[in-house]
Amino acid sequence: MPNCLNCSAPFGNCKTLVACDGCTGSIHMSCAGLNEDDLKRISQNKARSLKIFCKQCNSVDLCSLLLKLVSRVESVENKLDHHQEKNYDEMIEDASIEAVERMKKAKNVIIYGIPETTGSIANRKEHDLQEASNILAKLSTGMEDFRIICFRLGKASPEKKRPLRVIFPNEETALLVLKHKKNLDSINFKDIKISDDKTPRQLKYLHSLRATLQNRLENGEVGLTIKFIKKKPTIVNITKN
Repeated sequence: MPNCLNCSAPFGNCKTLVACDGCTGSIHMSCAGLNEDDLKRISQNKARSLKIFCKQCNSVDLCSLLLKLVSRVESVENKLDHHQEKNYDEMIEDASIEAVERMKKAKNVIIYGIPETTGSIANRKEHDLQEASNILAKLSTGMEDFRIICFRLGKASPEKKRPLRVIFPNEETALLVLKHKKNLDSINFKDIKISDDKTPRQLKYLHSLRATLQNRLENGEVGLTIKFIKKKPTIVNITKN
């Protein structure tokens, strides 16, 4: 029987439950600080900007992210006049959705280069799970057992190996794997690549940044590369001391 993510008590026959906007798990209405009227309003408002999170998702990292988000929204608000109220509301909603999506993807990594197998769906899933577990076990992260869920991205094709999304129980494990991914070259996995799981907005920004970098290099600038500074891709000069 499933338990409440906040108080860990079983739900039993309780029907007044709310879903966490982060991990989609269930919480007692009272544990979320809501009453019947609040729950009714939330259920009727599908395009709401107010989000509900369980204790685990409502972590320090998320609070920090949301505080930065609020600061950015307030900065934008000061620049808008009363004719732009509709666009402002849309920006708030988009920013809220992006923040939640990034939080969910923070527990994932993408592994590229793992060969695919044939056979039944169950056999293919078991193959991918074993291959991913084998790679992770040899990264020298200090962890011996990884509890993971994994699945292929995109449509199957005999011409290419689809990326494998690997989902961990928490963000800390994903960060540990990303920190040690440089060990792949020394353990006979040179054809395997590991990256973080980016949202479409993050991918668009990274592609734009790469185009900017290429343009600057073609115009004669030297010593430039892209580095991730506080998780944000940034063009930096690697020749500076």
